[in-house]
Amino acid sequence: MVIPTKKVNSNAVFNESVRIMCKGKRNQLKSKFRSFILGFQTKDLKSISEDFIKKSLDQHELTTDNIISNYFEDHFQMK
Repeated sequence: MVIPTKKVNSNAVFNESVRIMCKGKRNQLKSKFRSFILGFQTKDLKSISEDFIKKSLDQHELTTDNIISNYFEDHFQMK
């Protein structure tokens, strides 16, 4: 979920595991993604290899594991 707080009302119930992305983390992710995209600006898109893309994702911390661990937080259930 992308919401402005990681505090969740005590009446809220989730059927699945939920992680929260707050505004500050969203902005960090947006900045990293923008840098990732701008890295292709001078490249010939037809000649970009899968290896180049993977290295660029790693460099900008945009792998699935990086996104989950760096930008999402556990929610806090209010009482």
